[in-house]
Amino acid sequence: MAGMCGKDCGNCETRQRNGCRGCLETEGVPIWGACRAAACCRSQGYLDCSGCDARTSCGKPEEAEEARRRWTAEEGEYRNRWREGMARRAPVLAQWLPVLFWLLLCSEAVNLVDQRVNLSGIWDGISLVVSTVLAIGMLVVFWKLAPLSRRFRTVWRIELALQIVSVGLLVFLFLMEDSLDTASALPGVAVAGLLLVAVGLVAAGMAARCFFYGAIAVELEESVLPQPPGAIPEDRPTPVPLRLAENWRLLRKFTLASTGTLLGGLLVALLVIRSGSPGVAIALLVVFLIAALVLVGCMVAELVLTWKSAAFFRSIRIGGPPLPEPETDEIQ
Repeated sequence: MAGMCGKDCGNCETRQRNGCRGCLETEGVPIWGACRAAACCRSQGYLDCSGCDARTSCGKPEEAEEARRRWTAEEGEYRNRWREGMARRAPVLAQWLPVLFWLLLCSEAVNLVDQRVNLSGIWDGISLVVSTVLAIGMLVVFWKLAPLSRRFRTVWRIELALQIVSVGLLVFLFLMEDSLDTASALPGVAVAGLLLVAVGLVAAGMAARCFFYGAIAVELEESVLPQPPGAIPEDRPTPVPLRLAENWRLLRKFTLASTGTLLGGLLVALLVIRSGSPGVAIALLVVFLIAALVLVGCMVAELVLTWKSAAFFRSIRIGGPPLPEPETDEIQ
């Protein structure tokens, strides 16, 4: 197959590597950009340059070839940068996302047992130890992910601050245990302060999760090698990492909405609790129930997306054979 300028498209590296369809099939706009030689032929009614009297002195075919070479060089540089990014992120995420999945699963299981099963005595100590180990494990995971991006570093700092404040709160409650056992009433300011700290911890924890959702979505988006300029988007379905990134961002929206609803409903309940209106109480109860169910669904979705994202990055192999382009058949 020959182009309008006479170039043999069958042996062209751009066609073989990037799927260029040539100037004849694309009406003078191949994958690397508009071809001046093709535009000239079309404007003068020629099928190709062979019918033009000025073909021996015309420099348009050489200009088109030079443009194609520049495009090929830039595309090669972009692919190399993509490979470097994948070589940096894929091994780290492939190693630590599965660890995060099991830590999150165990954490949710411990929380479920604490809330649903009325155990006391030795279980309280075991639960505290297990929760502490899981929290330390998550800190280690976020610390390992921190070098990948500024967003992951933000998650690490928030989680570290949360653990420090949580330990301080536990120490305070431990020191006040005797006063609480003797039914000594805490000052109203202290009670309000403890409530404010608890709400702040929940809000900060959800903020850290949302930062993490955004960070992992960006890493997935940057793992996609975009189609070259001129390629038809309909030729390929949405790549797997882009679908995962969209789901992570959707999860962030639902998490923010449900958490905000719960915290806002709590503040409203504190303001109107003295009114004693049964209608307001029932409405708040329904809102709390819906928001809690959505939040539980978000936790389940978090586990599923963490596992699928880990599976995607584990499917990437650095070194040896060329890196595969992320496509839909990597994860089903």
